[in-house]
Amino acid sequence: MRRIKIFTIIDRLNWFSDIWIKYHLKYFKKEQLAFINDKIFLSDEELKNYLIGKFEYKDDEINIIHSSEQPKDLAQRHTFMTQFLNNTQSILLKENDVVIYLDIDELIYHAELLNILQTFEQDYIVTNSMDITHNINFEDDFDFSRPINLQRNFINTSITSNWYRKPIITRKEIQWTDGRHAIAGNLKLKITFQELFIIHLGKIDLKFTNYLNKQNKEMRGWVESHNTLIDQQIESYFRQFTFSRIPEYIKVALNDL
Repeated sequence: MRRIKIFTIIDRLNWFSDIWIKYHLKYFKKEQLAFINDKIFLSDEELKNYLIGKFEYKDDEINIIHSSEQPKDLAQRHTFMTQFLNNTQSILLKENDVVIYLDIDELIYHAELLNILQTFEQDYIVTNSMDITHNINFEDDFDFSRPINLQRNFINTSITSNWYRKPIITRKEIQWTDGRHAIAGNLKLKITFQELFIIHLGKIDLKFTNYLNKQNKEMRGWVESHNTLIDQQIESYFRQFTFSRIPEYIKVALNDL
């Protein structure tokens, strides 16, 4: 059996962290998940208490990966985190056969996910994208006490949906570019398995996105990013999307979330 590790960056505790952990624990053991926390905003103790209290982790199941202090400047932070995540990938591959990186608002899906991870022969896998998005012309604000599949029916099909076609599953050491969107020296990647998706939840609700982007500006002082668009800017951003319906099998996969 291949040893698998899946890791993410976490800087605050909210609905995204709840869903990310709950979903991936359907496929992986607790000790297979690892978290890079930015200790400026989220201490080890807070993260540990959250994992123990909400998900019944034991101390020896908790994997926290530490970085040195992350730069606040957006461009500098991107450079720093790209190098740090590549170094982390390299370290994890020394003890694991497959390493997966996902942002905290991303879920990995395939109907036979565990079988794919145990058997794929390529050096790495490039995902397809499933960008679940709030269609503000037809859908109400998101109720975070209710399941996703009862409230959201659309995926973004505009060019930004291609951002989630990423080489984030690997058996060999590779050099991710910024955002893990490509591999250094190989920017034109082909999807490996059409039915293996990153399910992106980052635009699941306009008001929540607006709230988080205001947090981003306050926490990090970012000024040049789609993650800092607020108020009328973020509403205009949402209105530019084109849509299609979420496939029913994806809604089934999100059945208890």
